Formats: sequence, structure tokens, C-alpha cells
Amino acid sequence: MELSEKTKIHVYGIFMILMSVSFLFIDNYSDKTLQIIGVAFFTSLYIMLLFLNSRRYKIFYIKRFCPNIYDTYFNSKQDKLSIDSNLEPLYTEDFIINSSFEELSFIEKEIRNNKDPKVLEAKAKKFKDKIDKTKDKIMNLVNSNIKDDAWLNQVDLYIEKLTWEYGAPYIIFRDEMTLLLKEIEKYNNSLLSYNKLSNHEIESSTDDITYNDIINKDVEFNENSIYVKTRVWDGVKYTIKKQRVFVYKRDYNLDLEHEVPRFHICRCKTIDEFIKSGDLTIAYRKSRQKTVLVRNIDNNFKECRISNLPLCKNCYKKMKNQYTWLNSKTDNEDFIRNVIEKTYWSPKSN
Repeated sequence: MELSEKTKIHVYGIFMILMSVSFLFIDNYSDKTLQIIGVAFFTSLYIMLLFLNSRRYKIFYIKRFCPNIYDTYFNSKQDKLSIDSNLEPLYTEDFIINSSFEELSFIEKEIRNNKDPKVLEAKAKKFKDKIDKTKDKIMNLVNSNIKDDAWLNQVDLYIEKLTWEYGAPYIIFRDEMTLLLKEIEKYNNSLLSYNKLSNHEIESSTDDITYNDIINKDVEFNENSIYVKTRVWDGVKYTIKKQRVFVYKRDYNLDLEHEVPRFHICRCKTIDEFIKSGDLTIAYRKSRQKTVLVRNIDNNFKECRISNLPLCKNCYKKMKNQYTWLNSKTDNEDFIRNVIEKTYWSPKSN
């Protein structure tokens, strides 16, 4: 086993001191002056070697003769957001302290060579790629279709990770973090408004398709549309008016499926099968809103606010000739903007 520099100093120093002290007890030497000088010399040499190998002196030596090592490992005033500080160092601080002076010279030369423009360009590219990936991750959280407590916890943990990793994420990722904070505020406000609703308002806001909706034909499924009928009092009589809506699955495995339910705009093959089986009233909800409530089966059927529902594939196949703007990426916001907002009420009917 090879001994460290400090251990060698202890062994050799103590050995020489003991040897010089032993001469003091040899009677052959009447004059003890030389022996005392020898003890003092070896003791001083031992102390000096210990000092030269101490951490304080090593750092002083590194600062004086190895400036690149000192700036990389010991200079606390270095810019924490610099490119170099975001790269893993080649060595640990303890390794540097325990290195011999020859090894320090080699490491100093190695670090100095790494400041070559080509090397710095490679480091800058690596750091830029890391920044770009982080920005993409933040925007994925901003644009997430599912915003619930799990999403909020994920956001909090990621912000904490960014703070630990970059020190100042709100400066480096100012635009992305601003958008993320707005989404957090919007989600928290939606929870407050949802909790303030009365029981009746909560029940009606979920817009479950009920058994009476089907029996009374209050929800009307046509070959090319879905309507909700509403009775409106005009002062003389009730008038039945119809509103265009879309329907979607009420309960969904949001965590397991890693996607959101699709929305339907007509009596497609999927809806037709549910109507014939009689399961439509326990499976679907109707809506005219950009953000809808979905019960997450994977989280004890907790209500989650979801946006950007994708269009049912069967509806797309059936309606693509009628609506030329339909495509594979159409979501419920597109349908609201192109159909619902343009046909708020259908023609009057008695």
C-alpha cells in the first residue's frame, strides 16, 4: 500500500527526531551541544514539512503558481452562471489538495489547455443544448392538457430542481417561467372558483348526460351534429331552442393512459354503440367550454380541469367532408371557434 505525502512526512520526521533524541542518552558524547542542535534541526524540519503540506499552504501555493486551478476549484467569487461552472469539474477539491506539486503542475497545464477556443465552443454548445432542453421541459408543463394536483406537485418539484441546479431560473428562463407562473395562478384561481360553487351549480357545471336527457330528447344526436335543447320563456309561451355542443367521456384513466378523452361532434360509430347499449347516460358529459371537467379514475375519481381535447377519429372520418378545416390535430377549442361561437342558437322551433 502506497503512503500519502503527509503520512510519509509523519513517519520520516518522527523517526529522525527519535534518532537524534536517542543520541542525547549515549554517554560516549560528552558535549551534548551537537545532539541538541540535531534534535532542534530535525524537529524544525518536521514542522516545516508539515506546514508545506498543509491545506492552507497548498491553497496559497495554488493561488500563486496555479491560477487556473485556483479559479476552477477555490475562487468563490467566480460567476456561478458561467459556462465553466455548469460543467462537471475534472477533479475533486480533496484530490487537488492531496496532489503533489508535480501533479499540480500537470493539472494546471491540462486546465489551461482546455481553454482552447475549440474546447470552449464545445462546452458552450453543450451548455446551450442543456438550456434548450430545460426550456422545452418548462413549456411542456405550461402546455399540459391535464392540470390537477399531480401537475402542480410536478411543477413545484421541477422549480425546486431548477433553483438548485441553476441558482436563478427566473433570470435564465424568464419568459418560460413567467408563462408557467401564470398557469399556476390560473389553476389555483380555478380551484377557488370551483370550491365557491353551490351543490346545484357543481352538479350542473359537470353537464352529465342524464337518463331524462335521453328520454325527453333534451340531448339530440344527429348524423352531423349534437344539440342540447333549452326551453326559453318569451313572455307569452315557451320556445324550444337548440345549442350546438360536443360530448366526451366523463371518467378516464388520465395517469395510466397519459392522454385525455376525445370529444365527439356527431352520432359517430362510437356514440351510436353507446346509445344502443344504454350506457351513454353513465359515461358521457356535454359541454360548450374550452376547459372541461374529467374524473380521473387513477386518482379516486377526482375532478380535473382538462383542455385541448382531441377529436374522435370516427367523427373526423364522418365529418371531414362537411368541415374542411377538420384535421387529425383538431381539438375542442377549434370546434368552439369554428362552429359553436358561430351558431350559438339554432333556428327557433316550437
